[in-house]
Amino acid sequence: MKSRLVVLVGLFILNLGYAQNFWTTSYQKNQKLTNVSAKVNLQNQTIYRLDLKALKNTLKKSPHRAKSSGNSDIVITFPNRKGEFETFRVSQTSVLHPDLAKRFPSINSYIGVGMVDKSAVIRFSISETDGFHGMIMRAGDQSEHIDEYSKDRTSYMVYSKDDMTGEQEFNCELRKLGIEKETLDFDNLQQRNANDGTLRRYRLALACTGEYAQFHINDQDISPGATDAVKKAAVLAAMNTTMTRVNGIYETDLGVQCK
Repeated sequence: MKSRLVVLVGLFILNLGYAQNFWTTSYQKNQKLTNVSAKVNLQNQTIYRLDLKALKNTLKKSPHRAKSSGNSDIVITFPNRKGEFETFRVSQTSVLHPDLAKRFPSINSYIGVGMVDKSAVIRFSISETDGFHGMIMRAGDQSEHIDEYSKDRTSYMVYSKDDMTGEQEFNCELRKLGIEKETLDFDNLQQRNANDGTLRRYRLALACTGEYAQFHINDQDISPGATDAVKKAAVLAAMNTTMTRVNGIYETDLGVQCK
């Protein structure tokens, strides 16, 4: 009986894969850190330190989702808002066009599928200057964000919309445009079902203002004397962070991928 139990436990572990953890927990009260975002109010005060270099080395072995038909063998744990660590099977899913990805090999995007909570999906991006940014989505709950907590990008926080302070509620502006709900003929609109199981990929042309570029150059501590190539990489890294999260929503709700 004991031997059978050992075999079953062994098979279970093999099925889960070898989960690697690059995070350690600590608490705000024990650290002198400058919070990056004053809009985030951490209720549990838990912050995490990430061994980003080790994580990046492991991710080099991850398969590309579009080129792999099987499950990824790269299993990594990530913190969630409850203070727990969840395991995900991780694959590459680049946001950049292949030609652009070759020019900027340090800018990457990944997707992880939950191994315990099958509805959980993590999308995260990594770059040399913008560091790590992640978003966990799951059925029946708010999305959770993993962003840097300290300005040196060594400590991270996990939060959801409930942790945001000073955020304004969404207001419909149609009335200001003179459009009333009663004037819209919803009954005669022809609606198509977007959930047909087909992932549609679109080429994305993304531009930004000078103010956007300067904000992220400053945010990533890029020297004013840096070359244009370095500054462009910083701006592209910020765009990659945004589109990694946007694609997570687009693929889930619309079956659309932009790159």
